[in-house]
Amino acid sequence: MCRSIPIGWRLAVGSPIAGLSMSMKQLETFLAKAQSNDTIRREVESCGTDTICVAKVALRHGHKFSPANLTRWQREHQ
Repeated sequence: MCRSIPIGWRLAVGSPIAGLSMSMKQLETFLAKAQSNDTIRREVESCGTDTICVAKVALRHGHKFSPANLTRWQREHQ
């Protein structure tokens, strides 16, 4: 069975990212990558709701964004 990223972290298909800061683009790119990569998805899932942990996982995979941007993204995509 394939598990998904926690609710609120799923990247909406066709989500417009024009006008977002570079950090937010990095975040959305990482979330899309995590959806399609089981290893990264498991790492993100192991973070639970810890946004600092998710940001560190992303950084290890070449995506830089702040935990605050993740929190903001979650609020905007509830």
